[in-house]
Amino acid sequence: MLQTVYYDFLDQNKTDEMMRIKELPEMKKFHFIHQAMPLPEQNRNAVCLSDQEKYCLEAIRCGYPVIFSEDHQSEASTSMEIRYVIMSMDALSKNYLEEVYARFYKEPLIILVTNRCIIRETCLEDLDRLYEIYSGEGMTDFLEPLFEEHEMEKTYLQSYIEHVYTYYGYGMWSILEKESGNVIGRAGIEYKEDEPDSLELGYLIDKSYQKKGYATEVCSAIIKYADEHLQITKLCSYIHPENNASIKLCKKLGFAERGYFLRDGIQLCKYEWKQNRGM
Repeated sequence: MLQTVYYDFLDQNKTDEMMRIKELPEMKKFHFIHQAMPLPEQNRNAVCLSDQEKYCLEAIRCGYPVIFSEDHQSEASTSMEIRYVIMSMDALSKNYLEEVYARFYKEPLIILVTNRCIIRETCLEDLDRLYEIYSGEGMTDFLEPLFEEHEMEKTYLQSYIEHVYTYYGYGMWSILEKESGNVIGRAGIEYKEDEPDSLELGYLIDKSYQKKGYATEVCSAIIKYADEHLQITKLCSYIHPENNASIKLCKKLGFAERGYFLRDGIQLCKYEWKQNRGM
């Protein structure tokens, strides 16, 4: 778990800004420590932040996640080893620090917490449980199944974790029941090549957890997250005309019917949600 931020700046203004940032309420959970080189032995609970490429490269060699602070006054980093760069100290947030940490250690990010659920990025350890869910009666009547071969699904999921989550900042996530810690489904936002102007909201709830309000709870939270954190103002869902439960859910979530959409030769009902802020 991330607990410490080591920092060192040549630019005094950035040091002053760090003093302000560390006092923000969301940052109180972290220890901010000015640490010039040499760095201490790898601290599994720390990230390093600096406007000096030499410092960042030394931190990488010591096994730390690193953020390079660049602006128009500082010299740009030319090293491909430095993966995370901020152009302003205003970009430094609790969520960003935790994302850099999680990506470095290949840990799934927690996206949301609702009354009964934790929504987090899917990890390889979820795979067996997902196969159990997808094998339930009627679960793949209206959605694409997993690969029959587990190794193929594992390879696909590994690539999805490494590329989709990192590049887009969203995707299909796992839903965990808080009380038990069990994976009870999936939900999230995806880009579809056959509808490039829209992002699609999708969900899947384990058969034994259906009709208990989980889909409404989770999807409502995801829509709010998409709006407030991802600045997404439009979402779509494409639903088989016989999938009455999903049609009912979309209407409950405020989606409006927008005709039909042909996907893989199947005519689907298109539902659309738009942010009406200011109207």
